[in-house]
Amino acid sequence: MGNDELKAIANILLVELKKNISVDWAHREGARARLRVLVKDILEDHG
Repeated sequence: MGNDELKAIANILLVELKKNISVDWAHREGARARLRVLVKDILEDHG
């Protein structure tokens, strides 16, 4: 992966996290699970 692709992945992740900003990621297992799925999906999209 090049720097440009990593920047794109980070940007997508940031946008998706901002959509779910009201969720307390540190204390809810369900929220952490959704975050893991989100990261996995983004990484699968970008190989």
